Amino acid sequence: MGNILSAVTFNIGTSGTISATTFNGGTFNGTFVGDGSGLTGITDNNTFVTGTTFSSNQATLSRNDGFEVFKLSGGSNVNLSNPSTNEIKIDVSLPSAMNTFVTGFTYNDANTFTITDNDSGVFTASINQMTGLTVNGSISATTYFGDGSNLTGISSEDNFVTGGTFSSETLTLNRQNGSVTITGFTSTPALNNGEIFVGSTGNTAQSVAMTGDVNIDNTGLTTIQPDVVTYDKMQDVTQRAILGSETTSGGTVTEIPVVDQFLSTGVVTALLSDTSNWDINGNYTGSTISGTFQSQMYYDGNYFFIAVLDNVWIRLIRG
Repeated sequence: MGNILSAVTFNIGTSGTISATTFNGGTFNGTFVGDGSGLTGITDNNTFVTGTTFSSNQATLSRNDGFEVFKLSGGSNVNLSNPSTNEIKIDVSLPSAMNTFVTGFTYNDANTFTITDNDSGVFTASINQMTGLTVNGSISATTYFGDGSNLTGISSEDNFVTGGTFSSETLTLNRQNGSVTITGFTSTPALNNGEIFVGSTGNTAQSVAMTGDVNIDNTGLTTIQPDVVTYDKMQDVTQRAILGSETTSGGTVTEIPVVDQFLSTGVVTALLSDTSNWDINGNYTGSTISGTFQSQMYYDGNYFFIAVLDNVWIRLIRG
């Protein structure tokens, strides 16, 4: 049959045999009809991956012939996991030594240039003179050590202020290569002796002398002027009273109530006129009297009553 048997169909169903030895090492290129369950003596070289296993941070791919065709192992910075069947998740963490970056640098008056990184690493170098330096962009610094008189060959657009003046509400800033003016300021007017600043209708300060009830001098001392305090400008009282002091030595001004000298009819007069409220010696023995003041009087036609102290009364018989 030669070395190649091609385009041949064997319909053997589920029984019968074909011996591969009759091909004498040739190549069979044909079609089997049926499931080929009855074929014997044929070596099948058609291999394929049958699945993946995962164990101890290692993934393994196996073929149908039991051969492990691929292995993937993790390590100290690589972690493998198996979220689901035939799925491998790879987590890689870089050590700090492989993940560093510059966080800043300093240069001090000892000519020491220091670079620091995020991993506490430090690079230090002594620099006495720098030549041939080219900067693309800008250099920002907070402190220059020395007056910079030895710097040469440097072109700078960093203009700095060298002085300035203020006149006619205009601020002029002088730079090393020119000047800049800033307008819109409001100057403060002169403040005259013994006067104060008062805002005008145009919302600007003006020097104004104090007039009216109070005067002020150039030491800040204020004085109420004579005959300017009227009754209407004084404190209101809370009751019918006069202002003064009830102590003989004087003191803080307080309200002294004004009381009627003679009582009209009311609760107090009824208590005073009730003869059962008095003893034979003319002492009051009835209910407590309140709200009366020394020297108040009352007469009911038979007796004359007088308060010898606040709320303390006696009576005198007529005749």
